[in-house]
Amino acid sequence: MKLSLAGCVLVMLVLAGSPAPAQYVETTVNVGQGPVALAFDSTQARLFVANQNSNSVSVVNTSSNQVVAQVPVGEHPNDIVVNPDVQKAYVSCAPVSGSPGRVYVINTGNNTVIDSPQVGINPTKLVWDRTDNVIFALNRLDPSLSVIDCNSNQVIDQRRLIQVPEDMVWNHVSNKLYVTSGYYMQPGRVYILNAATRESLAVVTSGQDGYRLAFNPEQNRVYSGNKGNRSVTIIDGQTNGVIRTTFGQGEPWAMTWVPAPFNKVVVGNYWNATTSLMRGNEVVLYTTFPGTTNPYCFAYNPRTLKVFAACYLVGRVAVVDLRDGHEDVHDSITVGQGPAAIAIYPDSNRVYVANSWEATVTVLRDYVGIEETENRAAWTARGAQTIARDVLYIPSSPAARHSSLFDLNGRRVMGLVPGPNDVSHLAPGVYFCRSGRGGRDGAFRVVVE
Repeated sequence: MKLSLAGCVLVMLVLAGSPAPAQYVETTVNVGQGPVALAFDSTQARLFVANQNSNSVSVVNTSSNQVVAQVPVGEHPNDIVVNPDVQKAYVSCAPVSGSPGRVYVINTGNNTVIDSPQVGINPTKLVWDRTDNVIFALNRLDPSLSVIDCNSNQVIDQRRLIQVPEDMVWNHVSNKLYVTSGYYMQPGRVYILNAATRESLAVVTSGQDGYRLAFNPEQNRVYSGNKGNRSVTIIDGQTNGVIRTTFGQGEPWAMTWVPAPFNKVVVGNYWNATTSLMRGNEVVLYTTFPGTTNPYCFAYNPRTLKVFAACYLVGRVAVVDLRDGHEDVHDSITVGQGPAAIAIYPDSNRVYVANSWEATVTVLRDYVGIEETENRAAWTARGAQTIARDVLYIPSSPAARHSSLFDLNGRRVMGLVPGPNDVSHLAPGVYFCRSGRGGRDGAFRVVVE
């Protein structure tokens, strides 16, 4: 399919069945060493980045994508959550010596540490219970669960667990907390607690080596991904009973639930490089497709209806299409090494990727767009931007002989000729093609990958 406006004719890449959604690397932000966790403060448009190897938290202004603060915290930060109601960020820090860890509390108004309550050994996952306004800290090597009051910053409860706890999810419908635990090739356990009282409600046996959890509020179901026997255990959030354990094709290392219009559970199978899907009102995996090499975590953009998968060992982010009949990976974008966390900022359609083997966060721009002027976005529904990989093809026409490629600052980077144009020397990013005979309003976006 070809498209011509204002004398500049470009090839379009179209996703079957709809105008082509697309995404591209917008910029790379330098943060601390080993970023492993991300959290947004939506009230201030700030991204908080936990840097595991530099014992710090970087604060990024998401309007400018500039680091505005570097906050020193404890040793080996693992996770971070933001509670905008009290203007605080919480960072779990686990000393490598094996001594008890701490959760550092940051005032998000001035980016200073205001407290650091002691918790158990090797605190990893953090969850904010918005109903009771507490932070749950999962202590992997105790094993135990610490409960921190968000107003006083004090530990108000400590609950013992058994085996090795791996993940935790809060069910806001029934106000319950779920903790999965397991050990290599051993039966997994899912601990179900009353989130308000921390009273134990049930211990559910899941598949072998319980690992990741996901929560589906529409059906009030919790899903436990079990690495040891490649299965997913589905738990009824009301009765605490097991609905079914369904078996898949790979080890479920990454899981998420995606709301309407899809209502689907997304399961990333780490070692066989596939993604599986389950409909939220069903109890079996109905499709599996390749293209997500070593999926480590997922994030969903509700504005563009896309799921992004961090492909850990290959340094890429795969873009998953969830539409019925189109389930597949429709794009794969190179980011930094060891992408270990993804966060979506829907207000700007930006996707932030923490590259844990580096000291960077890759910023992807996500949109369902077509036409864009050089000065401002002008989303329409008339076509799709061109995506060029090494070669940009310009069909022959009188106007094409006068076309040029410009960067986002309006600088001319190269002239274009009818036929193939080698763009492999250009840095990946966004450019604009326009005819010398036309005006600026005739510019077309070109994404060079």
